[in-house]
Amino acid sequence: MATTEVPGGCFRCNYGDFRDRIEELQRDARPDVLFAESVGSCVDLVGPVLTPLAALTGSASMHVTYSVFVDGRLLRRRLLGLSMPFSVMPTPLDLDYGPYVAGSSELAWLDERLTFVPPDGCGRKTTLQVVGALLESLRRTPDPLAHVKVLITAGSVVAKVSFTALEEPGWEASVPDLPAGPVALLVNARIQAEVVSLRERVTQALVQALRDAGVDYDIGGVTAFDPRVPEP
Repeated sequence: MATTEVPGGCFRCNYGDFRDRIEELQRDARPDVLFAESVGSCVDLVGPVLTPLAALTGSASMHVTYSVFVDGRLLRRRLLGLSMPFSVMPTPLDLDYGPYVAGSSELAWLDERLTFVPPDGCGRKTTLQVVGALLESLRRTPDPLAHVKVLITAGSVVAKVSFTALEEPGWEASVPDLPAGPVALLVNARIQAEVVSLRERVTQALVQALRDAGVDYDIGGVTAFDPRVPEP
């Protein structure tokens, strides 16, 4: 399946890049259906998602629909009236845009790519060590977490581990056995933290875990920034 990425913010903040990536897929892959997945912590669905898609519809022959995939664990807590992992008390579903903008502007954005070559038969074990070290590093500070996602690619195996809280019992079951050869990780995080500090902590945790395992690695790229405030 052909894929591409719009890094460095939401679709609306990077509309030009978003449009170029769509045109690139249409030219090279000629797909019947395009899936455009927004960042998981995006609460405002109009500004970052629907507005750029509506603008794109006006310049290309396509029909746009919108689908929502819900984290079943969080939905159950909401329906039961329980507190959410990222808030003290349950909050209304109506979006008060002012507090949303203020909160969103405090969430640092980080993307980091790295590749490592574990010993044969140790791909899953090494990956669990690296992800575990990342979570442990983030637990050492009180910085509130919006999400951390880790995309794992090894040969033809692709898996994703997602965290909306730093305590996620059983997350290891989401990591399958991995074939021999290189393992690539893409880490995406949105955390209420200072950007430079977050970047240093994440990189140090990943690198130290791989050094402790005696594994060769390569950091393919790191992007960390404070996103621009979206406009409704």
